[in-house]
Amino acid sequence: MAGKDDNFKVLKKKEIYEFLEGNGPFLVTHNGTEYGLPYYTGTQLRSLCDEFGLTDVVGGSRWCYVEELLDYAIEQQRCDELFRLLFSERQFTNLQDIADMNEVDDVYRQIVKKAIEHINHSIRLSHKELVLINGHFMIVEVGKALVIETPKLNIRSIPYVQGFRERCNDDFNSGNYDSVITKSRTTMEEVLVQLLEENNVEQISKGDLLKLYNQVKTLFNMQQRNENDKRVNNMLSGLEKIVQSIAEMRNANSDAHGVGSRRIAIRECEARLVMNSAITFCEYMISVHDK
Repeated sequence: MAGKDDNFKVLKKKEIYEFLEGNGPFLVTHNGTEYGLPYYTGTQLRSLCDEFGLTDVVGGSRWCYVEELLDYAIEQQRCDELFRLLFSERQFTNLQDIADMNEVDDVYRQIVKKAIEHINHSIRLSHKELVLINGHFMIVEVGKALVIETPKLNIRSIPYVQGFRERCNDDFNSGNYDSVITKSRTTMEEVLVQLLEENNVEQISKGDLLKLYNQVKTLFNMQQRNENDKRVNNMLSGLEKIVQSIAEMRNANSDAHGVGSRRIAIRECEARLVMNSAITFCEYMISVHDK
């Protein structure tokens, strides 16, 4: 019986494997520097296999690891999960020389868009295409209208929030507290973006956490007002400080790009504070929406 991910078999081509392991053309030029998909060494590809749960790897040439990963993902019906792993922003260490966080996010999004276009050019004769919709990858027929149902927004409908603590366990165990900061900021941004999408509001500034929050704050009429109880206004003020602090900390100290001498040491206690603050923020924003 055919599974939902069988359409991904159209990607079983050596040129696509090689493209996904980083042996492909540059896709974006930023400030005179060319960027493409991250280049994976054989060791890094084996680590990706382990992370994805594929432990029995034959290996060989680098593209062979990608082939095995795709075969395993199709068999397990986890192709969307695989592509979200391969295209996760944390994989793009080749963007570390870009100093500004907003520019990093913008270049990252451009690369993903161009990469999908490149893959679709390779499979153009199949009359199918790879698409990224609401953060999920799927293979569809070219030109086919898609109806994507967006579920009522609540904490259980956002897997990135639901399993956030669990996803941070490896980072805490390995002492990678910078990664916790990055994931916290990303989680907050995803929730804010989904809130805007739920209400058919266009983002005015992609990748700017504080501006996204201000948009949602205006949408939900969360401004501080004289008629509000002083404690409510203090809470709203504190909420904004949480957003600003996490955004600034991620920009100055996270693993999304190199910061050189400006990097400060993040201790476990601060990393846990940021993680828990992000979760509390997301839960509160979702409850405001659902109310």
